[in-house]
Amino acid sequence: MVIVGAVNGWTTISLYYLIAGIGGVPLTITHDESSWVVSLTVLGSMIGSLVAAQLAARSGSNICLVLCNTMFTLGWFITYDATSVPMLYLARVILGIGVGIGSTVNPIYMSEILDIKISGFLDFLIAANASIGTIVIYTLGLWMMYKSLLLLLVILSFICFLSIKYFTGTRYFSVATDQMRQVTKNTHGEEMELSAPRAQTRYELHQQSRSDLSSQSRSDLPSQSRSDLPSQSRRELSSQSISVLHSEVICEVLPQPKGQIPLQPSRELHSQSTSELHQPSTSEIHPEPTSGIHSLIRRELHRLNILTRYTWSTKLREILQRSNRKALFIMLGLIMAQQLSGNFITMQYLHVLFSKTTIGLDTYEATMLVLGADSISRSLSPLQVESMGRRKLLILSTLGSCSTLIILAIYLLLDQHEFDVSNFSILPVIDLIIYQVMFHIGLGTLPNILLRELFPTELKGSVRAIIVIFDGIIGFTVPKLYQVITDNAGSCGIYFIFAASCSVAFVIVFIWVPETKGKTYNEIEALLAGENLNSLNEEVRTDEMDIRRI
Repeated sequence: MVIVGAVNGWTTISLYYLIAGIGGVPLTITHDESSWVVSLTVLGSMIGSLVAAQLAARSGSNICLVLCNTMFTLGWFITYDATSVPMLYLARVILGIGVGIGSTVNPIYMSEILDIKISGFLDFLIAANASIGTIVIYTLGLWMMYKSLLLLLVILSFICFLSIKYFTGTRYFSVATDQMRQVTKNTHGEEMELSAPRAQTRYELHQQSRSDLSSQSRSDLPSQSRSDLPSQSRRELSSQSISVLHSEVICEVLPQPKGQIPLQPSRELHSQSTSELHQPSTSEIHPEPTSGIHSLIRRELHRLNILTRYTWSTKLREILQRSNRKALFIMLGLIMAQQLSGNFITMQYLHVLFSKTTIGLDTYEATMLVLGADSISRSLSPLQVESMGRRKLLILSTLGSCSTLIILAIYLLLDQHEFDVSNFSILPVIDLIIYQVMFHIGLGTLPNILLRELFPTELKGSVRAIIVIFDGIIGFTVPKLYQVITDNAGSCGIYFIFAASCSVAFVIVFIWVPETKGKTYNEIEALLAGENLNSLNEEVRTDEMDIRRI
């Protein structure tokens, strides 16, 4: 994550050098070409996120970390060796892929090796490392030459690549896949090698149960039905023995590795089946107990397989349901507001913006202050999201971002038309510091949290893919629009547009976003569907809905 932050930190300082032709750069670029440098990085990040999501599910996190650091090493080396603009473009796409993979797989890897109870600290750690990378690389870029800084980044990425072999391996995905495969294999009656003592015990249990049931049934049943008893008993006992065999096989072929939750349902199923065999009753010759046992088995297997049984068509139908459709609309609106608030592109062009604006501080000092505020706000916001409701924070964030952007746009307008702004020339720096705080307490942090809360488990992966693609398209477009509008209408024009976008986001939050803090998915879904929460006492959940709450 430090290298992920370094990609953004390098852009903040190096775009200024590349446009101005200073700092020992081997080539110079235009403002339009600088916008492509930023846009192509975002495009690569979208590709990297999609690749990481699929690769992590199939091969685990470590493979993704290897690929991530390979992209970083290759991207920085191409940037170091670039003597033309197309080579620089290629390097930025490769670095963007590394950023996408790192940002996606790092939380997954950390959650696998750390306690899930410290997820708030995990978010803080990831954000803090990215911010540290941005500040460190920007600071080093102030006194290191262009080539020297890139050589340092190549060496740092290569060291990280070599150190991956010492990372703790995780078997979360492989263990889950193996367990699902073994359970499915057993339930379809495939042959398994069992130990002799267990087989002997089941045989004795079967024989004893047959004799007990036969004697009990002969004394209790009417004489006219005794002739049917042997065949019924044999069929019944055979079915029950198979049920016991299935439950014992499940317990036997799924050893409980250290640190994993034991398969409690299988053992309970075994005890239920065994206890029913030991209950001498005339009701045992009827099919109800056996069908109940098989029903429990089928239900248990259904719960184990439900998360992998969903196809794209099934997921699409689920997403198009009223509550999920509204949740997706909310998420897309928040992602668009996040990009159109201008935070990312402002931080990329921060040094360039201050260099052509009248401010009361040195350009480097002003940039460092805003970067520091961004780092602190980005790092502390994940730890503070539980102090207030999600909706309240989003309302405060959108209003605060809109207000600060209007103030900045007005100042840039006055400065562009050569009004005397020397009496309050420190205002842009203070305003952008406040803007960083307002942005990160809501728009910068909460969309990822709401994604976990607004959607059921089986849809989160698909929805995340949709959001990543949408975010990549908007993120690719904004840098191009930023430069086009800045060239034609000045910097004030683009920041008025950013302020208007935040005001639209405020309306979306105020009207449609529900409060999700402290609520279960059941309650959140009812709010999205516009239902009365008091009517949720009736039985409306299937096995799939039970899994969603997990």
